[in-house]
Amino acid sequence: MLARQFPSCDTETARTTLRRQRHHRMNVHYFAAHNWAALLLRTGGVADLMVQHELPGESRLLDMFRLWESVVHRMVGSTTISPIHVRRPSGTAYFRPDAVARLSTGTVAVDAKYKDYDDRNVSREDVHQLLTYSSAYRASETPRAVIVHPSESTTTSERITVDFEGRVLGVIDVIGIDVRVHPEDNSLHLKTLLSS
Repeated sequence: MLARQFPSCDTETARTTLRRQRHHRMNVHYFAAHNWAALLLRTGGVADLMVQHELPGESRLLDMFRLWESVVHRMVGSTTISPIHVRRPSGTAYFRPDAVARLSTGTVAVDAKYKDYDDRNVSREDVHQLLTYSSAYRASETPRAVIVHPSESTTTSERITVDFEGRVLGVIDVIGIDVRVHPEDNSLHLKTLLSS
């Protein structure tokens, strides 16, 4: 038994050791395992609900950003996504949207944003990113890209037009998907909105 060859300790010693742990380039590959161990050693959440001060609940179980990207990718029915190349003297970098919708008019880039865009404006960074996507995956005369974000209200759709001196640089459709609705129904609704 290999496990018997490793030193053992009590739970409190393990918690103390994990609190002291600092990650650097030589041990960063243990980061995920240490997070899981810390979560398990703290029994996964608040230990006493009657305590008179705030306690942080544990939320490391799911990477919601990646999960939302995967959900949107499947709802769109996206397949292979060709990367955008950024060529520099030091080398080439690649990036790509989370999904692409293949429409009768061409391909439209779709980016999943796990952000609350129901109550706030799309960030400048996201506008820049989506303009790049709309230029690369141009489906029509006017470059277009789509942001899909989760919503706790009915599915919403808003169009942002980016122009310079009267010339349209691109349009960004911002679609809020009602997360209370079954994904299959959302998928049909999303595909209808993408085609419009």
